[in-house]
Amino acid sequence: VELQVGGVEQAIEVTADVAQIQTDSSTVQGAMQSEMISNIPNISQNPLFYAMLQAGVVPRNAASDSTSLNSFGIGVNGRRQWSALGVNGGRAFTNDIQLDGLPVMGGGYNEASVVPNTEGLMEVRVITNNFSAQYGHGQSVIAMSTKSGTNDFHGQATYRLRHDALNANTASNNANGIIKPDFRVDEIGGALGGPIVRDKLFFFSSYHYMHHDRESTSLLTVPTPLERVGNFSQTKINVGGAALPAMIFDPWNVTQIGPDQYERAPIPDAIIPNPDPHALYMDSFYPDPNRTPDDAWNTNNYTSTNTQTVRRHSLNNRVDYRVGNHSIYGSGGISYAKILTPRPFGTKGFNDMAAETSDKNPYGQIGDTIVISPTVVADVRYGFNRINTKTINGNPSGFTQYDEFGIPKNVQSLMLKYGAAPVVRPNDLNSNSGNGGGNNWAVLSDGRFGYKTEYQSNHNITGSVTKIRGTWTHKAGVEYRNLLSNYSDPEQAAAQIASSWHQVGGNFNFQYLTAAGGVHEAVRNNQQRGVNGAGLLLGTGLWWVRPGANVTPA
Repeated sequence: VELQVGGVEQAIEVTADVAQIQTDSSTVQGAMQSEMISNIPNISQNPLFYAMLQAGVVPRNAASDSTSLNSFGIGVNGRRQWSALGVNGGRAFTNDIQLDGLPVMGGGYNEASVVPNTEGLMEVRVITNNFSAQYGHGQSVIAMSTKSGTNDFHGQATYRLRHDALNANTASNNANGIIKPDFRVDEIGGALGGPIVRDKLFFFSSYHYMHHDRESTSLLTVPTPLERVGNFSQTKINVGGAALPAMIFDPWNVTQIGPDQYERAPIPDAIIPNPDPHALYMDSFYPDPNRTPDDAWNTNNYTSTNTQTVRRHSLNNRVDYRVGNHSIYGSGGISYAKILTPRPFGTKGFNDMAAETSDKNPYGQIGDTIVISPTVVADVRYGFNRINTKTINGNPSGFTQYDEFGIPKNVQSLMLKYGAAPVVRPNDLNSNSGNGGGNNWAVLSDGRFGYKTEYQSNHNITGSVTKIRGTWTHKAGVEYRNLLSNYSDPEQAAAQIASSWHQVGGNFNFQYLTAAGGVHEAVRNNQQRGVNGAGLLLGTGLWWVRPGANVTPA
């Protein structure tokens, strides 16, 4: 726009009037513009945070979390937490989330799959009510728009530091004499936009890198060297606060003493004479105790401190090309992030791989707005986003000792993923028998409910034509969404032993039982309940793959 110098007789008046009522549409909506986005603090850098500040939008409590691992927006649970907001009384995850007019959601929970850097946002708009048919996919529409470049170069560089030295301790910690935990997050980023060809071709790019380490201390109970080989003669059991010698009852030596009461014979000195060789091999993976236990029955006799690492890369780019009556844009980027949590212990290639939560999600869009005539405008857009996310708790690959663990070949053939470590949870043996005297050994290996993978390829096409005629605006269009999803979410990737789902007989070394294998009412104290970890050494463990648990919908 060229401005001409006016004559002295001309005047320019600038006035501010009261905002007028919107009369051209009944849609209820609000927006956060670029200037507000730049100036309002956003501790987690969640772009949907700006939607939560608008009228009618109520985030879940978890959405305000800023310190847990999910607060970094990594993995499906992290992005769900960032997207957890309800509008006008609606439930969370019933909203349509769009970027530059195209949906960017996963097919599982309607969570955001693309989370652009805040420097690249021009606007975050929430359309809450009475929206037109083009937005008819949810309770509301959260529409994010990205910045485009101009004829001048503009850029910024940022460094954000979150440090425990700048934080107050919690009231609960102060009341209990607990010092502030260490906490530090470093985040560097920047944005640059400008012309490639003046007046025609422009670009805008932004990049962020986030770095966070946190120490995690575990207090666990592990078997003593004697207990690992079936010698429980030194083991104490908590009976009403008193430390009494452990007793183990032989599951293979049972006598009927009543109409529905059977008694297992006690094993002398609680020393198992011929421990199961597979259980001996499994128990060999436990570490030795390394601290004085909290009590006489060896609670919390092992500690380890590991460092969790959180890393996130986020890249967003946009190019705009204006030629003739066409306004063409293309955008794309990737979110690449990973959280690694080391095991409290792991040796010999077993249970020594860190648990992983990760995202590797690229996206791309292209669109063209065509001015056909002063009263007719056409708009076409295509978008693609890919979700590659994992939540892995157990060793996902490289395990070869199935035979040494005693897993039958026919059970191995039913496992979802050959090479994944089996699930070994000795304490699940205490089903239906009560607590086994406080000897609650740490989980040896656990991938139960912890082998989640998502691979999604989502295609979106939209097109519309708008015709303005007098006081009338006519609009017609079509939208196509194609979500191609592959999920793996089994109970476990490999076989499982000692599961409370099926161990009706409990730990199989308590004293009195019924004909059906349940716990008889004569079992009244922990000493009569045996020892949880002894069940495997007695050869009573059962390997299984629960029916229906290892399904992979695609």
